[in-house]
Amino acid sequence: MLKNGVVLGLALIVAVAGGCAKKTKMSMKFEPAQTATYKVTTESIKDYNFEQPSINQSKKQQTINSSEVTFDQTVQSVDAQGVATILVTIKGASYTAKSPTGEGMQYNSSKADSGMAKLIGQSYRLKIAPDGNVAAIMNAEPARYAVIGDNQEAKVAQSLLSDEAIKARHSIPLPKDRAELKKGKSWSVLKGSPAGMLVPKSYEKIYTLDEIKKDDGKEIAIVKMEARPSSAKAADLQGESAKGMGFFEKMFDSKETYKGELMMDAGNGSVINYHETLKSEWVATEPSEEVKSDKGPDVLTMGFTYKYSIEKL
Repeated sequence: MLKNGVVLGLALIVAVAGGCAKKTKMSMKFEPAQTATYKVTTESIKDYNFEQPSINQSKKQQTINSSEVTFDQTVQSVDAQGVATILVTIKGASYTAKSPTGEGMQYNSSKADSGMAKLIGQSYRLKIAPDGNVAAIMNAEPARYAVIGDNQEAKVAQSLLSDEAIKARHSIPLPKDRAELKKGKSWSVLKGSPAGMLVPKSYEKIYTLDEIKKDDGKEIAIVKMEARPSSAKAADLQGESAKGMGFFEKMFDSKETYKGELMMDAGNGSVINYHETLKSEWVATEPSEEVKSDKGPDVLTMGFTYKYSIEKL
């Protein structure tokens, strides 16, 4: 049986060990002249599958939209609150789309005869706060209208440089209080679902510090993200995009997952990579009392997949 002194000593060791859990600040740390190159990729996929065993017929369709933008960023200045003015210069851009009929379009700045090639070398400036949010967009008009005309390629190029697209490309949701966090601690943000989702909704995206590790002399923070639907309305869920399927939504059973991971250099406050994937599926099955065949009910399945990633090159 352990004596009281030994028990007290062990308790003290446990308490000290627990109190010394490693912490790190999850915030951007900008320095003047700091440079980096990033590639941001987005993709959305809509799937449609209507199985009609009663007449031995099925119909499948898929719509795909994806874009990629590579850019250099240079910190020009940092104010007393840690907000940085950053110059962004485009190195490359591409866009691919495929319609349900199989028709599509593909634009790539690497092709000299492509209008998208005019985006290379174009630039704009941003103010980014330590919490990763874009506070201001400046001087974006010249880049936005580098590709002009009424053709589809010009419209695509301009959409890649809309205020909404720029904010999405450069924002990383970090804690607003800049406090030190230890493993297991979380923060959250309220965001609207991506454009194109069949049933738009608001999500609470919960970020949890999963690990702090050393890698080649650097302190690396790994954060897991998991989102869940929220009854609160996100500020970016507005207008027509929030209507969804309306009454018909009640006819469907649904399931979804929305997860991601952030890897950050906690020493210099820079993002190494971040990715997230939303997968949703809606299924409507013909009621049993309406089934007129012994081959089973008709089933309509609609899916939506959204992927976003940012990678430091």
